Amino acid sequence: MSRRELRRKKRLPRVSLMGRRNVGKSTLLNALYGRRRAITDDIPGLTRDILEVEIKRSGLHFMLSDTPGLDIEDPGQLEQAVLERARTHLSRVDLILLVLEAPGPAPADQEFLEIVRRSGTPFLVVVNKVDDSATEPDCLAECYRGGFPAPLAISARGRRHLGVLLGRMAEVHPALGSVKSEEPISGEEPAGAPGQRRKEKDDSSVVSDAIPEETRIAIVGRPNAGKSSLFNQIVDEDVVLVSDVPGTTRDTVDLVFRFQNHAIRLVDTAGLRRRSHLRDHQIDFFSTTRTRRAIQDARVVVHLVDALQGITDLDKKISALIQEVRRPAVIGINKWDAVEDKTEKSTREFLDRLYFQFPHARNMPVVFLSARTGQRVNKLLEQCLMLDERMRRRIPTGELNDRIAVWFRKLPGRGQGLRILYASQVETEPPVFVFFVNKRARFRANQTQFFENQIREAYDLAGIPIRILVRERNEGDDS
Repeated sequence: MSRRELRRKKRLPRVSLMGRRNVGKSTLLNALYGRRRAITDDIPGLTRDILEVEIKRSGLHFMLSDTPGLDIEDPGQLEQAVLERARTHLSRVDLILLVLEAPGPAPADQEFLEIVRRSGTPFLVVVNKVDDSATEPDCLAECYRGGFPAPLAISARGRRHLGVLLGRMAEVHPALGSVKSEEPISGEEPAGAPGQRRKEKDDSSVVSDAIPEETRIAIVGRPNAGKSSLFNQIVDEDVVLVSDVPGTTRDTVDLVFRFQNHAIRLVDTAGLRRRSHLRDHQIDFFSTTRTRRAIQDARVVVHLVDALQGITDLDKKISALIQEVRRPAVIGINKWDAVEDKTEKSTREFLDRLYFQFPHARNMPVVFLSARTGQRVNKLLEQCLMLDERMRRRIPTGELNDRIAVWFRKLPGRGQGLRILYASQVETEPPVFVFFVNKRARFRANQTQFFENQIREAYDLAGIPIRILVRERNEGDDS
């Protein structure tokens, strides 16, 4: 069975946001999604990738996508590719939300209205940034005069009329589900209760085919290491814009698929940049912040390294960040197919350089791959799933203490009065162990590393960050 067949998921209705730059499409996606997913700011053209999230709330279940603004004048090569992908995407959706901006339509909005009408796809006209009822009649009147049918005034930032919008969407496209138009969604103010926010269960994101658990994998690396190419190769779909221009991806993009009967949420991130490069680039600041959050939220991280560029200082910083947040990681050496004059020793020589610059990489799986051709991409996914499984492993207390007694005989400096009374694993995902000793001050850092290495080797925990806490008898503080 092909990788595409393994990853095929149940088809949900697809809704897409369309409109000019900076009309609030990303803010609307975040409001309907129930959390900050798309980057939002007053900078026009901030969205480049097509972000798609799964929404299940208020009686509806559908995929919602945010597209780049289509009003780019005199687009260059990169912008032209952005526009072409956005237009192709819009031709494949079931419902379009044409987003305008108060106080009324602009000339470009008229062009977009004609494009939507010619497409034959059902659509709704949404006027955003209508923050109060006093300005609503004038905004709607402007839209009617411009020929925009049945406009709906909302405020994505203020969560105004979002429940009404969901109800209108269900009327236009019944396959979305059914919803009471007066029902407020999370964060929307119920009538008569200004300033009060209703708490409700967060069900904004689910796996499409109802798998109860998913493995979240984040792809990180320096700009232009091939992260978007790898993402597209894995999901067999042109979801992320691929270009030779470094920094093409500005936001994180994720998609749920199936692989070997596992639900995987794959996250493509913007390339992390040197901090000195962020001072004058607000967009890069947002991208870097979102990438850091993606690493923290991931169950497994793929650190993609460019085989042609080798290990850079920025790769070292990225690796340090992964270690800091204690995420299991696989190192993917991308573009291995493009390395010239390879011999049977090339892989070993590259690994020697890698281990010299990344000593901790000796404890991590390394996969030499090609995002362009798909070479060893399946192996990369298998390693990620293996790490996710290992991270859940729990070691019985009795067995752990029996092994520690044996290891203690080989412990460096064990003759300095240190005694390990007993040890226990107190957490998984990733694993945390507590060692109770007679004198904590006698348990040195190199001895902690010794036991980490012994546990990792004995229980096949390569790639899994291990933490050891040391306590004295009757002591409550961690070391």
